[in-house]
Amino acid sequence: MAFALHSSPRVNAPELVNALHDVNMLLLVALAAVLGVIGAAARATAAAVKDDRGDPPPPPPKNPRLQVAVTGAIAAVAVLWLSAPSTAIAFIGGSLVAGYAGKAVLDALEAKVIAGIAQREAKVAVEQARLSTLRFKELAATAESQGGETAVVARQLQRDAVS
Repeated sequence: MAFALHSSPRVNAPELVNALHDVNMLLLVALAAVLGVIGAAARATAAAVKDDRGDPPPPPPKNPRLQVAVTGAIAAVAVLWLSAPSTAIAFIGGSLVAGYAGKAVLDALEAKVIAGIAQREAKVAVEQARLSTLRFKELAATAESQGGETAVVARQLQRDAVS
């Protein structure tokens, strides 16, 4: 596939502001949006035409045409932002396909972002558990060194934590 999503897109605010002042960048984004609208129109046209077997067309989308067109444009711009098309053909084709797929592209991008957030939260939880375990071991060692009933309880808790 010509478009490869970056693993973790990072926004560099000054670079983004400079890019927005670049007329060529704005034209590229506008072109991606227009191609996305064309892709969305192609989807609407394909839905309205019977196939060669004479089967009835699928039901039209529940969304109004303007909403479908805007969704296609947003999807095409999102794919442009997250990918690095290496050629003009890859850019045009990717924008058309993203516009055609529309909501499915946006849903996939949303799932990717949610998965990334969940992965970061899981890493934080694992690190917190590791630190809590270390702290518990320190407290258990302190209690054991003080002897008496506290040491017996500390040894039992330490055995339970290890198993």
